[in-house]
Amino acid sequence: MMTDAIISPEKNAKAVITLWQESINSALNDTAWRFWDGEIQRTVDAYNKHLADTPGYQPLSGTLIKAVLWAETGARHGEWYTRPMRGGASDDDGLCAFLRGTEGGELIIPPAWKLLLSGSVRTRPEYTLRADVGYLLKQMALFSHQSIVAAGGKIFDITVKPGDSIEKIARHQGATVEVMLRLNPGADLSRLHAGQVLKCRRASIKRCITGWRAMEAETIAQRYGSDDPLYATKLRYAFEVIEKGKAAA
Repeated sequence: MMTDAIISPEKNAKAVITLWQESINSALNDTAWRFWDGEIQRTVDAYNKHLADTPGYQPLSGTLIKAVLWAETGARHGEWYTRPMRGGASDDDGLCAFLRGTEGGELIIPPAWKLLLSGSVRTRPEYTLRADVGYLLKQMALFSHQSIVAAGGKIFDITVKPGDSIEKIARHQGATVEVMLRLNPGADLSRLHAGQVLKCRRASIKRCITGWRAMEAETIAQRYGSDDPLYATKLRYAFEVIEKGKAAA
């Protein structure tokens, strides 16, 4: 009596990754796998220029983004020519919020692209790529809300009135409590008295980029990648193959 062989999940995963690696190994000699190279470089250059002055930013690597494409789809995938990055596609709600600028997108996307991406992201494959790269960057950014002084705003004096509190003054003057505290280091702002003169400057609370997570395979897989348990392994392998191909060219 014959019985079906039971294939362990570990052996199945190994077989899957082996077949995938074979396709990646042959990709360097196939021009179809280089279809996105020019757009990748243009996209990376634009984001690097826009984000260069944010704290801790390290220039995004075109090789890394190419490896992301190879890991997520590749030239044999049905959506290679329309949406080669699939990580963001698993969170379309998040991508839409990103493009609306409600989750940090307003800080990540270069100003010249904002209307283009929001209006054509589903119809222009190159805009889809730009949006997906931006979403990846958003997932790797560290954000916080901070007091930002108004551009060109001058420091001015205000006189405390009866019943005033530091919160009330900041609200009425278009300032923030944090800025008021910085401008009046010697004053006890928890106990104001009428006639007291304080320094003030207009400011507001805004979302800011305060740093960046390392662009490592495991972090990208966790923050951006799909549910593919082999995502980090694929990304590392694709990156290494592309780098070796560049060195041999």
